[in-house]
Amino acid sequence: MAELRDANTNPWYVLMTLYGEQEGKSPFVDEELHAKNRAVWNAWSCQGLDDAAAAEVAKLAQVDVGETRGWAEMAAKVKRRHRAETMKRNTDSDFTYPGFPDFEEFINCSGIQFFNKVVLKNCIFTRSADFSSATFTQAASFSSATFNQIADFYYATFTQGAYFNSATFTQHANFRSATFDGPAKFVGAKFGVRGADEVCVPIFTEAAFARLASFREAAFVTHYPVLEGTEFRETVALTAKDGYWPKPLPVLLNEADEDAKDVPTKEVAKESCAALRHALAKQGMPEEEHFFFRREMEFARQVEWADRDASWLRFKAWPYWLFKVFSGYGESIALPMRALGELFLLGAVALFGFFLPTLGWFKAIGLAASMSFSNLLPLFGFSRSILKDVLSNLPWGLQFLSGAQTILALPLLFFLALRKRFRLR
Repeated sequence: MAELRDANTNPWYVLMTLYGEQEGKSPFVDEELHAKNRAVWNAWSCQGLDDAAAAEVAKLAQVDVGETRGWAEMAAKVKRRHRAETMKRNTDSDFTYPGFPDFEEFINCSGIQFFNKVVLKNCIFTRSADFSSATFTQAASFSSATFNQIADFYYATFTQGAYFNSATFTQHANFRSATFDGPAKFVGAKFGVRGADEVCVPIFTEAAFARLASFREAAFVTHYPVLEGTEFRETVALTAKDGYWPKPLPVLLNEADEDAKDVPTKEVAKESCAALRHALAKQGMPEEEHFFFRREMEFARQVEWADRDASWLRFKAWPYWLFKVFSGYGESIALPMRALGELFLLGAVALFGFFLPTLGWFKAIGLAASMSFSNLLPLFGFSRSILKDVLSNLPWGLQFLSGAQTILALPLLFFLALRKRFRLR
């Protein structure tokens, strides 16, 4: 790996901290200093936006829209200070001023080492931001930052806390192979913007979380995070509610083509749900575990149904479909109970029609209900004792229906037991 460069040699970082860096060892943030730095950065970053777009990103970053305007008026002053500040921080005789950042280029902060706290709260990145292979030796705060294009933290190392609380990622958020030695907090972060055209894929492939990884109330709008090989060594905190995760609809690709090779397939989404389920199971969180279990099963059903090599009957997909229809993948008590009730009524009505001519209304109702109930729950032993002779004298059609009731009731009872399995340890 190439030797890391000092962050103060990087023109973008100097612009981010034009009025000074935060003190590395202090646990406190100089908010006044940060406000001055942020105002310059946001004005520079938003210079290409019209008023409507500027108002939108200002709202996402939770700053006054005035911070996104006025670059033309301050440009000359900022450029002079940028050159002076860069040379002040780099006193080596062979150091050459790298120039002022080109707005048309991506924000290149890759391969550098940050020796002081990095505080970029509420900052707006309208260009792709590349922090790949960077090392943050102190805490790094990107809380409420807004990334309008790709945010790349590939192979980045966070030796202290990494804070992305309430940050907004409009396009891909790449944390592939990133290392989080301290707590990683994405509380309230938004991966994607609802109603927007952009696709946001959160990539945490082979990332390592040594301590708490909190995604509490984080919203994954378009795609589940990619978690192949991701390590959660301690606790992962998630909000397992529908509004925070994409619905497992067929809009996801069955196979990624060349034009969308970075967009996860349904198979990848299934594996991500399985990884989250496994992490939550180790923490003893059955409700949250089952939330991702249901989505894992739904993606498995869609994958099997879309399998081009499978027969037209889709035999492998049918068990998943039945599991969904009759129990909501183990979540619902009402679905299997309703199916048992309908199965009971079907048998009771058929048997009542047979007994009515000879027994009359009341006896026919009682006997038909008893036999239908016994067929559903043979463990009570009615069929083998009181009703044995009656069952043997039924016509073959009703005998077949009675047997079918018993067979079909077994998986429905099993579905009821599955819900208990995932709730009680």
